[in-house]
Amino acid sequence: MSQSIAVDEDKSFCEFRRKARQSELLSASVERLLKDTRFNGRISVVVKNGTPVKAGYEEFDGAGTESRSHEVAGRS
Repeated sequence: MSQSIAVDEDKSFCEFRRKARQSELLSASVERLLKDTRFNGRISVVVKNGTPVKAGYEEFDGAGTESRSHEVAGRS
């Protein structure tokens, strides 16, 4: 791997970490849907080689005491 490719990958990963720390991983449209539905819960995404392969979410009730999990297959 050339030095410039490694530097670009390092910069990209640093930007990814920054966005993760600042909760900027979701698109504006997904954030809007979450607000519109008043979603409470956890969202998870499994990524392989830069491509989402599986996603799921866990809903919490209003009090945060009861939950339901849902798994969704990724893109092919």
